[in-house]
Amino acid sequence: MLKLTVFSVKCCYLINITDLLTNISDSVSNNPQFVRLIRTRLNVSKIIFSSDRVTQLYHLTSLTVFSSITSLPDSIGQFTQLANLVICCNENLTSLPDSIGQLTKLTDLNISSNYSLTSLPDSIGQLTKLTDLNLSWNSSLTSLPVSLNNISTLEKLDCGGCDALTSPPYSVCKQGIKAVRRFLKDLQLERGQNQKLIPITVIGK
Repeated sequence: MLKLTVFSVKCCYLINITDLLTNISDSVSNNPQFVRLIRTRLNVSKIIFSSDRVTQLYHLTSLTVFSSITSLPDSIGQFTQLANLVICCNENLTSLPDSIGQLTKLTDLNISSNYSLTSLPDSIGQLTKLTDLNLSWNSSLTSLPVSLNNISTLEKLDCGGCDALTSPPYSVCKQGIKAVRRFLKDLQLERGQNQKLIPITVIGK
């Protein structure tokens, strides 16, 4: 079995080499210089997201999960040093865990080309340092959470190819982030007004 010792790795590309991946994970457990990890076409949910791996790789600032998962485990929320997260081309991924909202250092989030993804968790509104959100080509995505309006730092929102969107409509999304913000603000106000309407049932006279 091939063994590697990693001294100052900043970027690692791994394709279809499960044994090598496992050995690299072991070798970086005490290496603070290992700041970027890309795992391609592998069962990352069994390797990187197991409890011991999370502890070893807590210092990662950039992570790409590409073409390999059907679900993202709650333990993603333990990668609290992440500034850049890419979750793309996972054809059978239908949802994201609420724990993604714990990644409060994220500035760049790419959730693109996950063709079965239908919605985003409300907790995404907790990512208050986010500047760039790429949601392009999630062709089954039907709605964006109102909580997106909580991210005042958000400068770029890409919804290209998300033509199943109804809230806000895709036509609104194509007008840009300002139009999306206006729609979500109006929706939030409408929901607030509806919550204030308390139905009264009168029995008898």
